[in-house]
Amino acid sequence: MNPIKRIEQTRSNRLTLGLHVDMQSRLYALVTKVSPEKILLKPEDISEWKKIIDLEQDVARAVSDSEMTDRLRKKNVERGKLITSLFSEIRSAMLSPLTNKSEAGRRLYPIVRAYRNLQRENMSEQTSHIDGLIVDLTKDEPQNDSVTIGVNLQINLLRQANDEFKRLRVERSHAMILENLPSSKTVRKQADEITASILIHIETAYIVATDADRKEISSLINEINQVIHETATTHKQGAIQRKNARDKKKDEDKNKGGGGNQKKPKDGDKDKTPKPGREEDPGEDKV
Repeated sequence: MNPIKRIEQTRSNRLTLGLHVDMQSRLYALVTKVSPEKILLKPEDISEWKKIIDLEQDVARAVSDSEMTDRLRKKNVERGKLITSLFSEIRSAMLSPLTNKSEAGRRLYPIVRAYRNLQRENMSEQTSHIDGLIVDLTKDEPQNDSVTIGVNLQINLLRQANDEFKRLRVERSHAMILENLPSSKTVRKQADEITASILIHIETAYIVATDADRKEISSLINEINQVIHETATTHKQGAIQRKNARDKKKDEDKNKGGGGNQKKPKDGDKDKTPKPGREEDPGEDKV
């Protein structure tokens, strides 16, 4: 009887999209090292598999691009808060009882006044105007005034946020513009089906192979199982991290509540309260 050798179940339906694509790509790289004929496949089978993997990578990039848009939006909100803080500090400095601080504020105010409503501009105009504002505030005299009233931190943070926004915008513009792509659920199902078929062919090829070919196929199966095992381990670690993050957030929310959800004593419990000078209920320590 010819020997058999099993490939582990991928359990790919549990994986995140990024991890799913990564596993597919790694399996493809392993399988293509062996001649298709040795594992009972045709070259067109491998080509069809590659098309599905490429399509799934495109879908994953599209999802990533959506995440990039969200990061840009959040970074823009951050810039707006920093601008508001900076302008507010300069206006407050004008009212300071300290002469040097109030004079510095009055000298800086015309500069920021020229950029009023900066937070309400569209993101592209706001980006270039923030650059202009920072240039104006970091000239010799304005920079000294900024130190006097203590807004250097806001200026530096605004510069960093604007630079980060520009970097994210460049990344998004370089991302592939993808349209008319199938849903991730659809393409994952297609990839899983063709991958399962290929792995079955490999198991079958091991049974019917010559001794020389069986050794090569055995090594391939070992490598495939290693990839599946590593992917499962990564998935478990990610799941644990996400659970810990959720638990931490729940604990923080409870602490913010300040014990507001504690059960109030019923009226009938009033008589059970220890009277002054009386020994406390020994059960209280347990509670």
